[in-house]
Amino acid sequence: ELTRRLRGMVNDVVAVLRDEQTGATFQLTCADVVEIVRAKVQAEAEQRGVEVAVTATEEVSFSGRRANLVTLVLRNLVQNALEASPRGGRLHLRGRAASEGRLEFLVEDGGPGLPEIVKANLFQPCPSSKQGGSGLGLALSQRLAQQARGRLELVRSDERGTSFRLVLEAEA
Repeated sequence: ELTRRLRGMVNDVVAVLRDEQTGATFQLTCADVVEIVRAKVQAEAEQRGVEVAVTATEEVSFSGRRANLVTLVLRNLVQNALEASPRGGRLHLRGRAASEGRLEFLVEDGGPGLPEIVKANLFQPCPSSKQGGSGLGLALSQRLAQQARGRLELVRSDERGTSFRLVLEAEA
């Protein structure tokens, strides 16, 4: 059975695909994207007692299609970070320009770090260590990142927390 969260991810992906069928073209900035993600998780963050801090570059924009895909990836990463963060904790979502026209997004939490089984099978569908988890979120996020001409990487995961980076190649 699909979990509530996986159903939500699938519904979000379907909505993005539906938006693409309209043929509308638009641009969003890094700041727009991180604010959209923050707004989507704000109610749950408040319920969990976790602060979501965002910083982003205003002047860098990219296509709406890529922005939609990035939003899906970041929302999953922020959702994971929320679930890992202790009450009263804080997570950071950052977006900025990087070298050679790349864009970089970083999601950092102060949770206990990823279990070894998750680290060993990162970005592969695997049994979830979370109650109600599907084990598909990071695998799906990596595929979505690739569709956006990007890559998802684990920066660190230890007792101080976990940090993921999403790097997008320069737009052609």
